[in-house]
Amino acid sequence: MSTGSATVRAELITLQSRTGQIALAYAPLLIGKPMRIRAEQALGARAQQLQATPQASLQALWRAPLDTDPPGWAILACLGDVTAARPQLARIRQDGYAVGPSPLHGKDAIAAPVWRGSTVAGAVSLLAAHSQMRSPTVRNRLAGAVLDSAAIISRQLTCAGMPGSTL
Repeated sequence: MSTGSATVRAELITLQSRTGQIALAYAPLLIGKPMRIRAEQALGARAQQLQATPQASLQALWRAPLDTDPPGWAILACLGDVTAARPQLARIRQDGYAVGPSPLHGKDAIAAPVWRGSTVAGAVSLLAAHSQMRSPTVRNRLAGAVLDSAAIISRQLTCAGMPGSTL
């Protein structure tokens, strides 16, 4: 996602402002054990919360194997034909997003894949308190915001990769 870094950063700031939650973008690292690594972030007023977070949890938030949490699952669900062997990934692919626990205590993550053309380029993720995510209304609102941001970034990355594009 590095070519669209300014676009990704701007959209994450919009997502963070719109929801009041921590917004992150991840890129896949497929050499060796497949991982997801943080590409961009928008912490907003919640930046101070991360200062009190144990270092191991922060490291897991910044970088983890793809099969660990929602941002990785969103990427993994879009890689090749892995969904045939793992029904939970097929469900994520069908729904367009993943929801589950994050590496941060008391936080859940919602993540949606980011595309560059027909290739998965990463994921957009939002962290919210587990207590908030119990409400279907809140969960659906946050999932919609993540899907909107992923679509905007995907369009920009796809257009940027087209010959003659000025992005």
